[in-house]
Amino acid sequence: MYAPNANMVTSSFDRIRGGLVDTTSQPYNNFRISNSGGNIIQGQMNKISVTEVMFPYNTPTVNATKNGFLFVYIYDVSVEGVVETLFGGIIALPIGWYDGSGIVASLNASIIVGPNVPVSDYITFTWDPVDQIIVVSQSDAWDEGVGGYAFQFIPLASGNLDSPANANILSYPNLLWTLGFRNFLSTYPTTSINPPFLGNIPIIVSQGTPDDIVATITNNGNIAAFEQVYGSQYSGRYTDYVDIVSTSLSQAQYIRDSTTSQAVPRRDVIARIYICTNVSTYTADAAGSRPFTIWRNWTNPKVIKWTADRSIDAIDLQLFDMYGLPLPNAAYGFPATKNELTSDVIFDCGPSNYAITFHVHEPGAEVQNENVGYKY
Repeated sequence: MYAPNANMVTSSFDRIRGGLVDTTSQPYNNFRISNSGGNIIQGQMNKISVTEVMFPYNTPTVNATKNGFLFVYIYDVSVEGVVETLFGGIIALPIGWYDGSGIVASLNASIIVGPNVPVSDYITFTWDPVDQIIVVSQSDAWDEGVGGYAFQFIPLASGNLDSPANANILSYPNLLWTLGFRNFLSTYPTTSINPPFLGNIPIIVSQGTPDDIVATITNNGNIAAFEQVYGSQYSGRYTDYVDIVSTSLSQAQYIRDSTTSQAVPRRDVIARIYICTNVSTYTADAAGSRPFTIWRNWTNPKVIKWTADRSIDAIDLQLFDMYGLPLPNAAYGFPATKNELTSDVIFDCGPSNYAITFHVHEPGAEVQNENVGYKY
């Protein structure tokens, strides 16, 4: 890295330009920049290194278009072990930032849309501040006189069962995964229909439900049944990382970047920004559960092959989340939206800008042609 180099610095700020009558604006998570006065970098170069990034993390924990809701079915279980479907519905959370206690409080205060009954009548979410996990259970204990309840979380990304997102649900954003229950539902694939429940998706029953009742309603274990489910450690992050992709800067490479994403593999990844701080200690609000600014200066930067035969005339930059999807580019959405709590119509300007520093390196003198334009 001690060869001669030049700085090529860019920012998402540059995606908007012009005056009020001739404004040019591009999306925050997908834009292309070129200089009107000529090339961005003029001269002979053979590699580009990604050395530094300043990235304000502005993507909220819950994004309505991706992970803002849960599908649930509620069942009544009689003392004889007879199961009756009460209703199915949706638990929806407002878009926003949530630490562990905050998201649990919001879930417990929600209603199940459809029957419009309080979530807390049937489901209880509990925050464990020591283990940093969310625990889910049935709200009422088993009653020897009237029985109890059971419920199922239905892992769907869309109410449209034919949606491609549902076909690859474990690799698609879902509020269940944000809460930490991805391992729970992936352990029990839905391979058959087991009436009266919706398939063999595991059920959560009232605490203290007798073993013989559990055996009866689960067809002797054909459906997994639990009284409590402990989630994975809750982070409050919508995504674990952000991938920055640039096709134009990677075009001269013979070896292509890639990811192990199971849903949407990406090429030409010039940087992966992990949503964490540089301090490996406990913090009251986990990184990603609140807006914060990430700064990275890579000791071992990504080095991109270039060719000395051409200059850099444009830069394209795209942002993708850990699901391989475009990073949600606004906390509350574009354009103006109606605030459900007031009569105000609001417009959210979205995230603040990020910036990247590239180093553009000259080749050695033995492979460098005479540079007439910069001769002195």
